[in-house]
Amino acid sequence: MSSSNLRTRIGQARLGRLVLVYAGASWAVLEATDFFINSFGLPEWFIPAALVLLLVGFIVFIATALVQARQALGTSTGDPDAARGAGEIGGADSGLPRLLTWRNALIGGAFAFGLWGVVATGWLLLRGDGRIGDRDMKSIAVLPFANMSADADNEYFSDGITDDIITHLSKIADLTVISRTSVMRYKNTEKSIREIGEELGVAAILEGGVRRSGDQVRINAQLIDTETDAHLWAEIYDRQLTNVFAIQSDVAQQIASALQATLTPAEKERIERKPTDNLEAYDYYLRGNAFFDRFGYSVDATLEAERLYRKALELDPSFASAWSQLSRAHSGLYWGFFDRSSERLAMAREAFERAFEIEPDLPAAHVAAGFFYYYGSRDYESALREFEAALAAEPNNADALEGSGWIQRRLGRWEQAFATLERVVELDPRSTTPLLTLAETAYYDRRYEDAERYLLRTLALTPGDAQASRLLAWVSASWHGDADTARAFVEAALDADPVALPGADDLQSWWLVRVAADNSGDLLGRLSLESFGGDTITYLLSLADLERRRGDVDAVRAAYAAAVSVLEKKLAANPEEPRYHSELGVALAGIGRREEAIRAGQRALELLPVERDALWGRAFIDNLALIYARVGDPEAASEQLMRSLGLAGPLTREWLQVDPAWDLLRDEPRFQGLLRPDKAP
Repeated sequence: MSSSNLRTRIGQARLGRLVLVYAGASWAVLEATDFFINSFGLPEWFIPAALVLLLVGFIVFIATALVQARQALGTSTGDPDAARGAGEIGGADSGLPRLLTWRNALIGGAFAFGLWGVVATGWLLLRGDGRIGDRDMKSIAVLPFANMSADADNEYFSDGITDDIITHLSKIADLTVISRTSVMRYKNTEKSIREIGEELGVAAILEGGVRRSGDQVRINAQLIDTETDAHLWAEIYDRQLTNVFAIQSDVAQQIASALQATLTPAEKERIERKPTDNLEAYDYYLRGNAFFDRFGYSVDATLEAERLYRKALELDPSFASAWSQLSRAHSGLYWGFFDRSSERLAMAREAFERAFEIEPDLPAAHVAAGFFYYYGSRDYESALREFEAALAAEPNNADALEGSGWIQRRLGRWEQAFATLERVVELDPRSTTPLLTLAETAYYDRRYEDAERYLLRTLALTPGDAQASRLLAWVSASWHGDADTARAFVEAALDADPVALPGADDLQSWWLVRVAADNSGDLLGRLSLESFGGDTITYLLSLADLERRRGDVDAVRAAYAAAVSVLEKKLAANPEEPRYHSELGVALAGIGRREEAIRAGQRALELLPVERDALWGRAFIDNLALIYARVGDPEAASEQLMRSLGLAGPLTREWLQVDPAWDLLRDEPRFQGLLRPDKAP
């Protein structure tokens, strides 16, 4: 064999071995890259970047190997042709033989992958505040677990497991956890994980299923990165039903670990705490939650939830969470004006006090107490302290945050309320209720552009939403003085939902009807008691205003007389309820009982002054102004209107210009002064 062929064979053998070494090293690099992507949530384009670097490196590697092989052979055999042949790569004068050395190749490779590492590290460091773009990297949504049981009626059980895992995760301050209301929109969804992640703005999603059979339960869960679809953690639990609480606790702790969230000892202790040792009681509790959460404060659903919570407590009187939910059911019945009795209020207090006796730091008990003090006794400062205590132990509790925002509004802390309710929308981005509450808050504070923006966002989420249309009617009247547009929105609301004008917690629904109506009587034909959610008082006051627009004096008097009869009965049962006094004053003024009307209107403000309640107290000022106008005291009416214009609320100069209730004052100089922009309250 010639020396030339021998050199070629030797060079080929060396080159083959080096290529194998490079291929093995490349495989190791790609495996490491894949590991880091899955572990740290790096974007998928890091793999193509690594491939490009490896390809460029391979070209450099081959060229270096060829040059070095020829030089090595030339040196070892003393053949000047071999050494000179190395320079032919790139041309004799290219200088590449001096550059293509193993030392330079190693330095170049180290630099290239060092740069890749710097980019990866920079990507991670961009998450120093926990965010990449709109994603909080420690944020999670728990999708409704699928009911995989043979019995379809076990749906409440799988939903209950979902709720409890959300509650456990909500206790971890280092996580952002999407509220159940938003995630329940994805029950049986066909959307991809990436799509859901974008809509909710979360970095990770937990999904799974629950199979219950006799005393056995199987729960499978998997945590998925919404950007990469990579599995961050997965587990299948096959346990006895008695271990269901341990499973929930373990899932929460595994998620915290996978998302690198800090879990304090106190949080760990709260997560591992068992709510009850009685599984039958727990079953009734979950059934009660299914009614309470699914239907809100509708009277039938709340009464059924109350019954189921009582069944749970008969089986386990030490079940603190069931006592907390029972208290909320009682408060809901009281707040919704379904039962304003002192007995109902006493039951609400007794229930949350029992919960505190059993578990003094239970967040759910603080939430129940907050709603009691808020709705039951209007002790807003105490209610706020309870919600703050709940949030200290459960920072992602959307109910406690929303309750805090509502109370801040009542206390006239509008900026604070707006910020709190914006946080609620972050935790519950796919639910219309927080958006509507935030829009309503902006509306009361006369931030009309913000109000309109959130209402349009609501309509984008739920086209034709009746409450959004109703609020847009308010905005049209208060912001632009546009009664025609307000009427169109009221009609759109009624088209979407016949119960579109509730009156239980909205004291001025009938004011909106009055502005939106016209003399044709078309709106009168569309309204019924059902339109106001069964609120007889609001319906009768609206009916009186509509009949007044039509000029039917007898019908006006009949509606007011009926309202007086209903209100007197309600006041006999609840003599300290300010709403009833205020509306009684309006009805009495409508039938000409002047002195009684004024006394009733003033009594409402004595019971609940605006300094104590910025929302309802201001509404009672508006009603008192209306009473004075109706009984022929324009000066006193204008004085109350001036006071109201200086407060947050729906009343504006634009509103006064289109509201026919103030036609009696149009010629009064003081009222005309209220309509001048240069006469600011």
